[in-house]
Amino acid sequence: MTDDQIQRHIEDALDWADPAVDGSRIGVTVAGGVVTLRGGVDTRLEKTTAERIAMRVHGVNAVVNDLAVGPVAGLEPTDTDIAQTAGKALNEAAAVQPNADRR
Repeated sequence: MTDDQIQRHIEDALDWADPAVDGSRIGVTVAGGVVTLRGGVDTRLEKTTAERIAMRVHGVNAVVNDLAVGPVAGLEPTDTDIAQTAGKALNEAAAVQPNADRR
């Protein structure tokens, strides 16, 4: 199987093999049967699943997984979201603190 055929097979597999993987955000290159995955995914599970999908394709010798794990662009928490979450955590911790250190 040629590198181009392997690339097409992996791209197809990333699109249908597992609904947890968004293949549209993953770039695939192949050289000598060595696959490189680039792009971004939301979770480590999606990253490792994409790698497993690529490894299952006939002709793949190795996978270099350069996928970045992070939030989807535009869905990152705002400073206000972070401040509210931190404030809530501090309030909850303050409510628990008096009972937490009994010796």
